Amino acid sequence: MRQWNIFFNLFTILCTALLTYGCAKRPPGVELPQPGRPAITFEEYLSELNSIKSIKFIFSIKLIPATNNSEELNGNASFAMDGEDLQLRVYSMGFLVSEVRITDGEVITEGKKLRHEKAIPLMEALRSCLVWWKLEERETEEDDEFIIIRNSWRKVYINRDFIPLKQEISLPEAQQVLITYEKPLFYPSEALSTHGLWFPSMIEIRLQGNRAILNIEKIQVIQN
Repeated sequence: MRQWNIFFNLFTILCTALLTYGCAKRPPGVELPQPGRPAITFEEYLSELNSIKSIKFIFSIKLIPATNNSEELNGNASFAMDGEDLQLRVYSMGFLVSEVRITDGEVITEGKKLRHEKAIPLMEALRSCLVWWKLEERETEEDDEFIIIRNSWRKVYINRDFIPLKQEISLPEAQQVLITYEKPLFYPSEALSTHGLWFPSMIEIRLQGNRAILNIEKIQVIQN
């Protein structure tokens, strides 16, 4: 199945796409004293998130390879989802150096090229990481500590304030991708009935000793 290859090649693909350097910025989300649970049920909150048609993430990324003799890579990027269409833009020193778009199933690349066979796994990997609530054939379960949404190959742990804590991606041959979400901030948006969403400002992805760290600088809910 295609999803098995999406995360297996994540770090190689990102290293190919982010051959640029930049400086991380402080997230501009609102630092509130304590996250608060929305005044709706989790299923209602999940339904509202799933109703988002267009959303854009602006972030910096650092790639830390497993081997000590490999160089760390840093970059700045934006990732947007508009229905089923996806767009990734990579910047260096404020200038656009690479763009990947998937529109009506067609892959379009501009600037620093990324091969089509790598573009789709990269875009789907970023969507699964950032748009964590998009989960096909999902089941929901709860215990004393977490709300868990899952399907046959993804499992997302959410706290009682409806903020994701970690995501596990199961791969063949007992391999696993672990995504951890930290430092939640409130990102205002009048497009949502909750007037915004709590979202982790730092995301770490681990696979076979490799690490990718995303620092979310801005979230724009464009259409709901």
